[in-house]
Amino acid sequence: MSTVTVFVMWVLTAAVPCQERAGLANHLPVPKHLNWAQSLVGIHEKIGDEWKKKEKKGSAGLMEEMTRMEKLGHSLIEFADGFHYPAEKEAAESAAAQVAEMAEICRRMEEELVPLQQQIREVFHRIVRSRAEILEVLEQAGKLSAPVV
Repeated sequence: MSTVTVFVMWVLTAAVPCQERAGLANHLPVPKHLNWAQSLVGIHEKIGDEWKKKEKKGSAGLMEEMTRMEKLGHSLIEFADGFHYPAEKEAAESAAAQVAEMAEICRRMEEELVPLQQQIREVFHRIVRSRAEILEVLEQAGKLSAPVV
């Protein structure tokens, strides 16, 4: 199960990339003796190929909101660093508009991330249930094959 957990974490990392990351790790150690290893490797390769396509385009999957927040943040930091009292009316209005835009972006991101959070939680619970079912099947198989004394 740890291989599946690592793979799920890798997929989540690929879904929401950041600029600081130099690329997606290509090596995912999958034990070859598992029946589903080939399927997992296939999915891994397909996601990696899609990532490379996006990387070549320059978008690398960055969410529009994250990019805009970063630009607004830098602009507001520059405003704060160069602030002199009393503030120029035009600069203060511009900063207020940027703060309002940042608040709107944060609100939109929160609304959009709630369904993603629920989906991630559902996947996690499915993995836990599947693991429990597998352990139960293995336990029953062990009882059936136990020697009778």
